[in-house]
Amino acid sequence: MVGVTVETAQTADYALRVLLELEAHDGQTMSELADKIDVGRSVVHRIIATLRVHAAVTRDPRGRYWLGPMLVLLARGLQHELATVGDGALAELAELCQETAIISVPEGDQSVVVACALGHTGALRVEHEVGFRQPLSRGASSLAILAYQRHPAISRLLQPEDLGVLEEIRAQGYAQTTGQIRSHMVALAAPILDEDGWAIGSVALIAPETRAELLESSKASLLSTARVIADGYAQRKNAQPEGRSSK
Repeated sequence: MVGVTVETAQTADYALRVLLELEAHDGQTMSELADKIDVGRSVVHRIIATLRVHAAVTRDPRGRYWLGPMLVLLARGLQHELATVGDGALAELAELCQETAIISVPEGDQSVVVACALGHTGALRVEHEVGFRQPLSRGASSLAILAYQRHPAISRLLQPEDLGVLEEIRAQGYAQTTGQIRSHMVALAAPILDEDGWAIGSVALIAPETRAELLESSKASLLSTARVIADGYAQRKNAQPEGRSSK
């Protein structure tokens, strides 16, 4: 029994090393992988065959191996750091305002929802699924992020005549849109800023257009929640590893 356990652990270790090697240098041949993890080619062949069955690794026509789509599906199940930090504050905001609250983060030229809390229990409410994507140039949750970005995406994604919208967001500290992503829906979003003043995400309230006036009264709570999440993120980022003491 001991021998079986050790063999299973060793095989798992080899499989993990193959995946880590492909993560560092995607698109390698079987021989290259065998050399990198220092095991026999026959062992790597069996590992690769198993990983391919589960779509964790794919093979191109040239015989090179790449990380597969199954890893993307697994990654979707992981909570984003802002979702972990802001989960409690987001739930409180949704409960207080009785509207849907979301946290979004930038990803390329898009923003993606990483957390959602439903506040309104009636039939007329907005449901936003985690993983929902929208252009970084449209919708309050995206624009609140775009207004505080340091990369050149701003000039690429917006027309010169639209840049004033970002100036207005920076002046008032929040973004507000109606019907840009979903018709008859109004959104109010505040940026979640890092210690240098750049947006790492946004927190937004979304409601049916018929409750737009009620949403207006939630601005202070929204801005406060964005600061709470930003402070929590900063504390987590600056926290020393457990067991280490400062000298």
